[in-house]
Amino acid sequence: MNNKPEQREKARARTKRRRKNEDKRAHDLVISKKWRDKNREHLITLHRERRQNLAPSYVAQSMRISVGDLTPEILETKRNVIKLKRELKNNNVKIR
Repeated sequence: MNNKPEQREKARARTKRRRKNEDKRAHDLVISKKWRDKNREHLITLHRERRQNLAPSYVAQSMRISVGDLTPEILETKRNVIKLKRELKNNNVKIR
């Protein structure tokens, strides 16, 4: 995709300009909604895999922080906590 830093910056600038244009933004929202409606099963599978594999974005979302603020140590600790809670739940152990 955009491997070089200057290409990434140009892409970010294009995206920023497009988001400021209300007509294009509205059009993008309609197109996105159509795609999501058409690919609903794919999205469900994708989100299920993210939850099962404890993707960094899923862990960050569960902690209500951004992925950029998530350090590797915190990520690994939270993953272990989630795994432990799942294991306890599967064995019918009450934790609270």
